[in-house]
Amino acid sequence: MNSLFNNKVLIITSVVWISVQGIKVSLGIIRERKFNFKWLIGTGGMPSSHAAGATALAATSGLQMGFQSVEFALAFIF
Repeated sequence: MNSLFNNKVLIITSVVWISVQGIKVSLGIIRERKFNFKWLIGTGGMPSSHAAGATALAATSGLQMGFQSVEFALAFIF
């Protein structure tokens, strides 16, 4: 379990995904002047937490393991 919390790629990707999802909810609250639980767990919309997470995964994989690594190639294609 300790090694899970030392995984920089996982931590950075998770923080980016959670941050963008939080931004999406905040923008929805500002725009609609109400909270909708679907914004928190739903897919779609901008900013895209999936695109941000995939980009963070590829970038951190490349920086951590090298841009010639198999891990980077898999994350990039994902």
